[in-house]
Amino acid sequence: MTKAPYGTYYTDLYKLGWFNSPQVCKVLKVAFDQEPHERQQQIKEKLYAEFGTDSLAMVNPQHFVRTLDGMGLFFTLPTSLKDQLR
Repeated sequence: MTKAPYGTYYTDLYKLGWFNSPQVCKVLKVAFDQEPHERQQQIKEKLYAEFGTDSLAMVNPQHFVRTLDGMGLFFTLPTSLKDQLR
């Protein structure tokens, strides 16, 4: 089995509760008032569609950060991902 190349970059999204951010939900047009598991799944599905993948671990972190910056969500990202643009 091949390990996804960028998986470790996205662990902080989970650790810091990024998928529970009202700002993220608003921009991605995901209802915030649903169960956390459902909300997280819908956010991931929106991101998968945006990046044309079925796993964030396959998305280059620099590309991810630039895309979210374009959506106005840079400020929501953990420092570990923001640092990808430095």
